[in-house]
Amino acid sequence: MDCLASLPKMKDTGCKCISFRVGTFIFSVLHLILYIATGVILYDLDPNMHFPIICIFTIASIGATSAILGAILVCSI
Repeated sequence: MDCLASLPKMKDTGCKCISFRVGTFIFSVLHLILYIATGVILYDLDPNMHFPIICIFTIASIGATSAILGAILVCSI
């Protein structure tokens, strides 16, 4: 119960919330890597592609950020 005592804002779901946040963060990082890898592969296949690699980076970073923020919001309630 040390975990719960150190996180009064988390109420009774404190410990579960930490693991949920960590899991979401890891998932977001993997998601980002997947998007970057996809972008690199697409760029190798077609260097003159119409869908710039910057767009893929942007989509990936937005997805990762929203996932992390979502986890924080869910745990804060």
